[in-house]
Amino acid sequence: MATTDDVRLEIGARQWTGWTSFSLAHDLTQLAAGFSLALTERAPGLDPGEIIVRPGDRITLRLGGDAVLDGHVDSLSADLDDARHDLAVQGRCRAGDLVDCSAVHKPDLWRDISLADLAGRLARPFGLAVRDEARPAGRFPVVKLDPGETAWAALERHCRLKGVLATSDRTGGLVLTRAGAAGTTTALVEGENVTAVSAAFSMAERYSEITVKGQGLGGDEAFGDLVAGVQARARDRSVPRYRPLVLLAEGASDGARATARAAFEVTRRAAEALQVRVTVAGWRQGDGRLWPLNARVPCRLPRAGIAGEMLIAGLTYRLSEGGGRETELRLTRPDAWTILPDLPAGNGLAVLLERERAARAGAAPEIGR
Repeated sequence: MATTDDVRLEIGARQWTGWTSFSLAHDLTQLAAGFSLALTERAPGLDPGEIIVRPGDRITLRLGGDAVLDGHVDSLSADLDDARHDLAVQGRCRAGDLVDCSAVHKPDLWRDISLADLAGRLARPFGLAVRDEARPAGRFPVVKLDPGETAWAALERHCRLKGVLATSDRTGGLVLTRAGAAGTTTALVEGENVTAVSAAFSMAERYSEITVKGQGLGGDEAFGDLVAGVQARARDRSVPRYRPLVLLAEGASDGARATARAAFEVTRRAAEALQVRVTVAGWRQGDGRLWPLNARVPCRLPRAGIAGEMLIAGLTYRLSEGGGRETELRLTRPDAWTILPDLPAGNGLAVLLERERAARAGAAPEIGR
């Protein structure tokens, strides 16, 4: 008998359950969600020679009654011996085409365009709808596609200029959003629903100062050095030694855009330096809803030194061969991907989260005391 949270693969009118293993992974650092399944190659009632799954098939993946992915099969491989006749299937949500395919447009240059309009133009040929939850201010004076660049590369470099996240909703839509746009209904509590936790902190991708250089658009009132030498700098005072990084702005820039991009890079790199992975039993929160991506979650993880809100920056739903269901959550600082001025001195993580506490009336965490 099927259980409430059976994994179900649907291809057209056909559907199959009974998987030996399953995983679905989605992360804010990657546009498309990916899945893998292990299943019996021939389903009951089918002709023995009929292959039920083919590369390129359009599929829907469900966990219980929830549709969690609308996408395509990328690859499959057979595992054959005297006792078993299994098939391994891998694929991604429909946003995977934006990651793989070139942005082919004529003309390939647009003027006075918003980020949402740009996303719509890039996503429309692939049949993806765009939902703009971020609503960033301002428009791009000009957007020029680089020859051969993918649709995702073009969109992502302009999202960085606005400090906006672009992610897939996994079911046929592209979402422009901000970090921590929603919250969970269940806390992560060591000794209660948390079965494993690990934490790591790295300085490898952090820099004492990040400089963004660019060039603006000239005109009757702006020319010469005013547009040729756009430059802005942001500092991370938690980096104790001299480590400079210079980045080139994507597309036309000005002082405000360069300043925002520099602050965005410093903040993002500091936030990503703390990596916490938590495993919980099952795929659902206490109210029955699936654990969500890009949500703020209250945490009480004393062995990792974490007490307060963190951001779910990545998740993986898993089913093991023994039938065990679990979710691994990748947690990072709640200010990841937001634009802030120079980071304060001392423990940047603790100070920034203290700032969050003041701003959010007591909701911020105390980490790594």
